[in-house]
Amino acid sequence: MINWILAIFWTIGVSLSPYLGKSKITAPLWYKLVITLLALVGGIGFWGNVLSVSGELNWLPPSFEWPTGYAKGVVTTEEDFHIVPVTAAYRVQIYASDWTFVRGWYIGARGGDFWVQYQNGDTFEIFTTRGQKRYQYDLQGQLLAEGTYDVGSPALNKGSGQTVYVSSNPLMLIWSSSFFSILLGLVAILMIKAAHTPEKR
Repeated sequence: MINWILAIFWTIGVSLSPYLGKSKITAPLWYKLVITLLALVGGIGFWGNVLSVSGELNWLPPSFEWPTGYAKGVVTTEEDFHIVPVTAAYRVQIYASDWTFVRGWYIGARGGDFWVQYQNGDTFEIFTTRGQKRYQYDLQGQLLAEGTYDVGSPALNKGSGQTVYVSSNPLMLIWSSSFFSILLGLVAILMIKAAHTPEKR
């Protein structure tokens, strides 16, 4: 809940800062609107990833496709299904051979990295760096087994998989990486500082 409160207050606060309080600036309306737009888009993108990583968006249905962009560690099954780890949101997503989205779900990576390792048929495993958790799933998103793994196990193949660009709506790419969201937020803050005019007392 605390993340939701921070997300709402931060996004609204930065968006309204050109018009109110100590951050109020003297600038053309279009300039203020650009700042508001950048702050809103950047804030929604950044906090969207934070909420997903913390598990507070795990209520999203399997039919929801999280914008992916470039993804590392993508593996392909014997039947040409693509298993895509969306590390920015702690999700895994399944795509058909023609890259049509099939389904996706949240992975409890506990704030660390994770990677995918294909087994056979329609089963694969997910390994997390934090807690050394090991999950076995099928392509329908059914959790088949859960446990831990030995870091030194020769069976691990963290470097497997390919780097692939998964086509996404350009307007939604802010959710594919926190980098884009942070960049937009920084631009908004710099624009405020550049045009900042203290109120006359």
